[in-house]
Amino acid sequence: MSAAVGAPREEAVEVLSRHQKVFVDADRSSSLVRSRTLLRARTAADRVLLRYIGDPGADPGDVTLGAENTVLGTVLRHRDRPVVVAELLFGTTLRGGETWILETRLRDPGGERGTCFAHGFAAPTEHCVLEVRFDTAARPARAHAFAQGGPAETRTPVRSLPVGSRLSAHTTTRGAGRGLVGIAWEWPV
Repeated sequence: MSAAVGAPREEAVEVLSRHQKVFVDADRSSSLVRSRTLLRARTAADRVLLRYIGDPGADPGDVTLGAENTVLGTVLRHRDRPVVVAELLFGTTLRGGETWILETRLRDPGGERGTCFAHGFAAPTEHCVLEVRFDTAARPARAHAFAQGGPAETRTPVRSLPVGSRLSAHTTTRGAGRGLVGIAWEWPV
């Protein structure tokens, strides 16, 4: 799918910093993801790709995207799986060394009740923060950070995460390479 949207070379930009925040609703579904990313061009770059994999049962046709400081280009939605790939166009061509701040909002109203949120890394990233905010009616029993070599590999718990009175848990990663980093939680019985 990525090739079909005129994918830029992955090495054209590097991610210096990414902060992703997912909001878990009262019905225990994670329907909103906000992301703020600081990119640096290695070579001439005029776009990046956003790749999203939703929860099982989600309809990619229901996913809506919003972006600040970029223009939404071509958006492709998989027919059979909850996968969306979208171009985010800068509106200018960055030269090597120039930076860009990109902010996105993604709404996915479908899918099953969530028990984790993860970010996959295709290339090294200097700094990444993942945060989960829970509705007051959806307080988890416990949460932990995890790492995973790939989608089909086993999760490795990294550390327990306090949720606290602000109903939020986060994890931070420096120098992440390929693979996934995430937050998983369990609901009270």
